[in-house]
Amino acid sequence: MRRRTLHTSVKKLISITMIIIIIYTIINTIFNTKSYAAQTRDIDANNIYNINENLYPGYASLLQNLKSTHPNWTFTLFYTDLEWSDVLRNETIVDHSRSLVQGKTGEWLCTHIDCDGKPHDGTSWFGASQTAVAYYLDPRNFLNENNIFQFETLSYIPSIHNEAGVEAILRGTFMSNKKICDYYGDSTYGDKTFAQTIMYAAEQSKVSPYHLASRIRQEVGANGSGSCSGKVSGYVGYFNFYNIGAYAGTDAVINGLKYAKNAGWDTPEKSIVGGANWIASGYISKGQDSLYLQKWDVDNRYYGLYSHQYQQNIQAPTSESGTIRNSYKTIFNNDLASTSFNFVIPMYKNMPRTVSRYPSSSTFVSQNAQLYDYIGAGVCLRATPNGDLIKYLYNGASFLRIELKASNAGSNNWDKVMLPDGTMGYIATQFIIEASGNEISKSAYINAETQLYNGPRTADHGTTAFRTLYTYQPVTIVEEGKYSFDGYSWVKVRLGDGTSGYVQKNYVTEGTIGEQVKITCDTELAIRTGPGLSYDRIKYIDIGVIVTRIEKASTKVDGYYWDKVITDEGISGYMAREKYNPYLLYLTPVNGGTTNPPTTGEKIALNEDEKVIKVIPSATFADVTAKYSGATLASGTETLGTGAKININGVEYTVIKLGDVNGDGKTNSGDYVLLKNHIMEQGNLDGIYYKAGDVNGDGKTNSGDYVVIKNSIMSSGSITL
Repeated sequence: MRRRTLHTSVKKLISITMIIIIIYTIINTIFNTKSYAAQTRDIDANNIYNINENLYPGYASLLQNLKSTHPNWTFTLFYTDLEWSDVLRNETIVDHSRSLVQGKTGEWLCTHIDCDGKPHDGTSWFGASQTAVAYYLDPRNFLNENNIFQFETLSYIPSIHNEAGVEAILRGTFMSNKKICDYYGDSTYGDKTFAQTIMYAAEQSKVSPYHLASRIRQEVGANGSGSCSGKVSGYVGYFNFYNIGAYAGTDAVINGLKYAKNAGWDTPEKSIVGGANWIASGYISKGQDSLYLQKWDVDNRYYGLYSHQYQQNIQAPTSESGTIRNSYKTIFNNDLASTSFNFVIPMYKNMPRTVSRYPSSSTFVSQNAQLYDYIGAGVCLRATPNGDLIKYLYNGASFLRIELKASNAGSNNWDKVMLPDGTMGYIATQFIIEASGNEISKSAYINAETQLYNGPRTADHGTTAFRTLYTYQPVTIVEEGKYSFDGYSWVKVRLGDGTSGYVQKNYVTEGTIGEQVKITCDTELAIRTGPGLSYDRIKYIDIGVIVTRIEKASTKVDGYYWDKVITDEGISGYMAREKYNPYLLYLTPVNGGTTNPPTTGEKIALNEDEKVIKVIPSATFADVTAKYSGATLASGTETLGTGAKININGVEYTVIKLGDVNGDGKTNSGDYVLLKNHIMEQGNLDGIYYKAGDVNGDGKTNSGDYVVIKNSIMSSGSITL
């Protein structure tokens, strides 16, 4: 056999490749060697009054305000000794798959070439932008009663956690004040109650018993499930209270029980204690003892930094914290102020003095940005994407980014930027990082109709006028006195939906006008072109949305008082404020009004335009006939479920029963599973069944509805119109 010899050019190629590998190894060693600084946790009772405001701006006032209204709450200050800019960079740029969002557009999405249009998980999860990550990473955005529970300590603290608290969480379930042996009718299961067993599991695993009780309640429901029945064929006598290993598949319960059998969980206590140890070993005992820290890996004691993260969804800790808060309010009879909780608050060095802002859904942006970590001669500022060179910019150069992914050319995405001297050009997205700035915050409003630009220049000098601003539209001034171009002084303003841009200063008046009011009726409310039912609807505004009232009516038209309002997006028109006989309040003042306005208690809402009749889960056909005499079920309809047909005064309406996504007239675990599969893209809800899944009324069927249905099934929440 003839021995093969390498061609000279191939030998050279191998040599060059080896040299490159050696150089890369050296550089990688220099720049990526892990060196972790000392981290401390300050649990002193007075620690929130001794925060260094220069190093950690904004924390003290927020925490002290919480303490003043919740005297039994304690705060552990977790001094990470990490630079804010380093954390932000590692959670976005170093690995684009670490931080993901779903169903977002514009400024939410990372425009780097590694992310652009490429899902990182499944088909609908995309890389989050630095702006989006900064918002959810910044603890200061969530130091309020609504969101604080993402920082709740999940470790066991004997001075805070007790059996009475566990019983409060178990209230209304099959485990409430119940001995395990009595519930299962088996004396070999011992003499402990479920609450005592959970407390024992907490002592053994060092996991918060409140977290364990809440997790069990969430997983098996108020009435229990096959996972904890001990009666499933083939797995009789095995229990899995946390559904560990119950991954999606043919039968999730069976998968979980297979795990339980392999683990030897042949008594309820073994399952409760063993599952607690499983939860502890992976995260909670390793310093990641809050929802926040399970998402953002900034504790360096066990796994290093940034890589050991329970989830990629940047919104998960915040959405889950809202669910936990609502559960606790139910459990503790709305008295969170006198209940003891401990929260671990991450502290980062050199954070911007203003909190990180909420992203806009627009690609036209007004961001302070700079070049980052570029090794080389310079980065090209070009006249057009991949076009002629204007000049070189060097590491750290600052400028204003005014359009994300303005173009794709030459295998790069290109952002449009403006230099401090007004020069416009394009830079490859991969070299740009948003620079944190210290914004101001002044309430203001637009005094005459004008345009919002993505940069402080007129359109004939390279910017884009991308929104119309209307007279009396409320805005917040976040920058002023920095730019004067094209004969105008420019101010940067932010709208209510997070969009920011530049407007000529003479169109902005500082101060407020009118009064903020919230939509508080039992369904979405129309805004009309004039004060009366005969005027055209401009659009419907969702429940809970805040608008600015600029004229308050003193007389009724068509039985309603009609106030003139303007929305944050600039839509101006008339909305019904209230109606008498019966009295209904549709617009409630935000300041001085009720924080949680009473609902009408309606079970049925009829939409004449769409020919649908929406009902809550407990509604019956008798409720329909009580409200609409003469209503009849259409031929072939046997139950009041999603998809049923009802005739009212000769008009046929289709029923949407909230939560009933399978059309059987019930809202239960079967709907919960279908909705979960829809969210995970393992199934699909469409048409009227998709609308039935929108139980929170935001126009979408997603994880937010999944949580509401789950809480309803577990009796820790309810579905309302």
